[in-house]
Amino acid sequence: MTEYTQFLLATEYNPSPNSKGKAIVDKMDEALAGTESPFNKDVETLRLNYGLEKGTTIELTLKQALDLIPRERKRSDAYRQLQKHLQGVYGVTLTITTIKRK
Repeated sequence: MTEYTQFLLATEYNPSPNSKGKAIVDKMDEALAGTESPFNKDVETLRLNYGLEKGTTIELTLKQALDLIPRERKRSDAYRQLQKHLQGVYGVTLTITTIKRK
């Protein structure tokens, strides 16, 4: 039993940079870098100002969002697709708040 366990550990765990897992991650990074997304400019702006670490929540007012990432439609729902993109690809939650008038 011990020899079998050692064999599994020796053959399955390969920390070298040429391991299969590393190659898959590299291919995914290349694929993402090569794709043209309508959000590339927006994502880069957010990355420079807030960073895009997985699990991060970015909270902006509508005015701040419009200053950083302008939209034709000046409403928070204009950012829904960007919010979905950030959550799906980067694991980042973008929250846009509005000030309600009485």
